[in-house]
Amino acid sequence: MEFEIVGYSKDYYTLDRKYIGSLVCEKDRETFGYLGRNKIVLTEDLIIKKKKIKKGTELLTELFPLNGRIIK
Repeated sequence: MEFEIVGYSKDYYTLDRKYIGSLVCEKDRETFGYLGRNKIVLTEDLIIKKKKIKKGTELLTELFPLNGRIIK
């Protein structure tokens, strides 16, 4: 089955793999999910689910496609 991609969601985790939350975003890598996990350092404050994560914090991110209706 093939699905229409309507956007992308980026999940944020602490370095000890505790889930923080997710945000809808643009595609920034080709590999999705656990295999596409990246370690980042925030260059500005980030607000997820009313939580403020300070600039300079190291996080892990995973990117997932948001699927729409079935194409084939």
